[in-house]
Amino acid sequence: MGRDKSTQIPFLAEPGYVGIKQKREGKKGREAVPISTLVEPALTFEPDTEIEEVKKRIGGGEPISGIVVVQDERPLGLVMSLHMDRVLSHQFGVSLYYKRSISKIMDPSPLIVQAQTPLETVAHLAMGREKPKIYDHIIVTDQGLLQGTVSVQRILLTLAYLQQERANELARINNQLEREIQERMRIEAELRKLNAEIERSNQDLQDFTYTVSHDLQEPLRKIHTFGHFLEEDCGDTLTEEGLDYLHRMQAAAVRMRDLIRHLLSLSRVGTHGKKVEPVDPGQIINKAIDNLSEKISQCGGKIHVQENLPVVMADSMQLEQLFQNLVGNALKFTPRDRVPNIVIGAQFDEDMVIFSVADNGIGIEERYLEKIFGIFQRLHRRDQYEGTGVGLALCRKIVRRHGGRIWAESEPGRGTTFYFTLQSPSESEENSL
Repeated sequence: MGRDKSTQIPFLAEPGYVGIKQKREGKKGREAVPISTLVEPALTFEPDTEIEEVKKRIGGGEPISGIVVVQDERPLGLVMSLHMDRVLSHQFGVSLYYKRSISKIMDPSPLIVQAQTPLETVAHLAMGREKPKIYDHIIVTDQGLLQGTVSVQRILLTLAYLQQERANELARINNQLEREIQERMRIEAELRKLNAEIERSNQDLQDFTYTVSHDLQEPLRKIHTFGHFLEEDCGDTLTEEGLDYLHRMQAAAVRMRDLIRHLLSLSRVGTHGKKVEPVDPGQIINKAIDNLSEKISQCGGKIHVQENLPVVMADSMQLEQLFQNLVGNALKFTPRDRVPNIVIGAQFDEDMVIFSVADNGIGIEERYLEKIFGIFQRLHRRDQYEGTGVGLALCRKIVRRHGGRIWAESEPGRGTTFYFTLQSPSESEENSL
């Protein structure tokens, strides 16, 4: 274990250094530490003070940290931290110095720095002076007024400690980054594994889709075909009950065929979709309405489409299927004594477009508004309203594939409005339309 830094450098536990540490810990990153954090009170004298008076105040030959000569609280010079007797006897002789002024032995051009000057800057200034004028103390001022002194040794030891502290922090950050990199590599490996499993699952789904589209529909076609042959060839010999059974069998085969087709459409949304690109929803809606033209003419339905619908990012084929399902449901779930009235519109919501398909149909109770989007979820008997219970589940899957959401609002007996959101294209994408 390393030694405690405060035992190696005693003053690091003093209030000044504690202030440095608190300041650095309070902010992230490397902060410049001002020299004011290390300032110590200075012993000061006026320039005409006699050396004899100075000796009386500092005591009998005790070492001092430095004497600052001031006038009007502004520093004029510095007597550095050498033993007073040695300094004075060297310059003037023991018998001569007592009646001279302190200004005679001061350094008249000491290094004076502002309180907010960074430690690194002060150290460069102190160590960069010419050899005959080496500093051992620095005078610190604030707007020209004396604040105190700091020894160069104290500055260098503090910088050494801070450098070690920064090195330790860098090592800690590097260790943390290594851990984060290892964790990221682990997560990426798991993602690759999951993606491989998803690819296998998608392939299994495609294989299943192929099986359903060929192997399962073939027996249904035979059931329906042979049932038709049986009715043509033997219909006269069958009882009324036998004909009823035959018709039920054929109807069941047709429902199963429709159900398989809808399930195929549902499974292919994510795997057989076209490219998502800017499309004009007005053109898509016209195609969907044209596909439903026979139903519309049978019920006399009225469909109103908002002009100049905003361009959206979509798979055109799936968007056509989406509108066809919603409009088809609106036509289907309108009372027979009421003419279907359907309104299609859209509005912007930030970078999304909210579409609405409103009808005047039978409506839906609030408790079923989420349930209706589940697969095979039917709210009515087949003899009331035909269908497989897959249509709205297909709508939700299409919208989700496009990064949007779909929901419904309804009032029983008055009608239902379906809403869904699609991404609005960027300006460059829209210009490519």
